Amino acid sequence: MSSRSSSGDPYSSIAEEWTSIRWPEASPGKRRLLAERYRDLWGALDESSRTQLGPSQAEEVPSSEDAATGETKPSPLDLSSVDILTGTEFERVIGEAFKRKGYTVEYHGGPTEAGGDLVCWEGRSDRVHAVLVQVKRERCLTGTKAIGQILRKENWFRAKYPDASYEKWVLTSSDFTRQARVEAEGGRITLINQDALREWLSR
Repeated sequence: MSSRSSSGDPYSSIAEEWTSIRWPEASPGKRRLLAERYRDLWGALDESSRTQLGPSQAEEVPSSEDAATGETKPSPLDLSSVDILTGTEFERVIGEAFKRKGYTVEYHGGPTEAGGDLVCWEGRSDRVHAVLVQVKRERCLTGTKAIGQILRKENWFRAKYPDASYEKWVLTSSDFTRQARVEAEGGRITLINQDALREWLSR
């Protein structure tokens, strides 16, 4: 975990505002810890994801291109801050990881979603092959509900893009129940638990 001082750090005020909004009842020590973890996460995201995830000061933060070195080198995404994120925020982090790997990402989450949170197209323009992703930010084991959601997304995708190939992923911040693994095998679904996710993010 970073031990950066807040002096001269463009993300410090963002982190402090965000933690005071999310955890007004937290002790000063806990809020300092949460602010440090959020600052590291915030620095790893692109501008679009910051706008979706961050508080009102988002537009005031300089982009990485404004750094003194003039170079843009993304910070590695990791799982150290998952427990302070909402489900939607975790989806944004995963979407950002796909973008870094060269995918074009569509966010499909929400109360009216047709199953599946992300549709990640290989490349920047051609819609030839996609990864359909159900993202679960959970402390408990992820069960069969997630399997049903990604299968619903498969039906939607096949109707909308009949000529495109695709993969189905369910990605969790925890692990999967035995029954979820059984159903995933039958549905040809790739399951990515916390350990596999950490490895994938590090590539």
